Amino acid sequence: MSALSHHQRPHDPMMSAGYDGKSAETRNLRPGELSSGTTIIAIPFATGVVLGADSRVSTGTYVANRASDKIAQLHDRIWCCRSGSAADTQALTDYVKHY
Repeated sequence: MSALSHHQRPHDPMMSAGYDGKSAETRNLRPGELSSGTTIIAIPFATGVVLGADSRVSTGTYVANRASDKIAQLHDRIWCCRSGSAADTQALTDYVKHY
């Protein structure tokens, strides 16, 4: 079975609707720019907060670690969502935790 060129692909309704296969985060990058963002979220509710984070650590387009914990417990009721340089954020949360 031979691969179809981009001119021979069957009609794809997602492509005709403007979907180009890129995420909203990467769609507006300039040539040569890389997305290095992380996803963290905190949702408050009546009796607390739900924290969430992705688990991948990347360096440019290379995924360096697929299972990193980006949510760190600093105290019994204090948590931190980490993003940015993994070494720096780990050092900072360790410093606060053990201060």
